[in-house]
Amino acid sequence: MHLKKLQEAGLVSNKMELSEDGKAMNYCELAPFSVHLNPAIISEAAKSITFKKAKENTSIKGE
Repeated sequence: MHLKKLQEAGLVSNKMELSEDGKAMNYCELAPFSVHLNPAIISEAAKSITFKKAKENTSIKGE
């Protein structure tokens, strides 16, 4: 499912080939891409981050 989404976005391509013994082999290749980041983009992305609350440690060391 994830690979299909990457293919639809044009980030991954795949090619089906037959091996010498007749088995279908599916090869995937990452397409060249670049990611441009700046403080504004990072700030906007940070708004969507959710943090899980840390579980409270109720054990006492040394006991």
